[in-house]
Amino acid sequence: MGEAALEGIIVVELGTRVGVGVCGSLLRQLGATVVLVERSGPGLNQNRKALNRRQLSAGKLSFAPQPDSTADLEMLQRLLSEVLDDPARNTREHLLHRVREYAGSRV
Repeated sequence: MGEAALEGIIVVELGTRVGVGVCGSLLRQLGATVVLVERSGPGLNQNRKALNRRQLSAGKLSFAPQPDSTADLEMLQRLLSEVLDDPARNTREHLLHRVREYAGSRV
């Protein structure tokens, strides 16, 4: 099987709205590595939205940093800096170009 359209792209998903999760899922399906940064705390996965969250996080890497953990916050900072250090690779135009290039090779 050939390279996926967004293979090699790292996406850090920080939002909590359904649209953010759907977007992250679509990017993952196109081959991006999606790291879902989740809120941590007691009872967060026990509400009625937990099923939605599980469906939208399928196939994504998950990271739930503890706010009082210096090591977790440093890891999150390293992750974000890795993604943001190469802004040319992570622009909307670059991602659209990769998707179009991939789609053209599949026709």
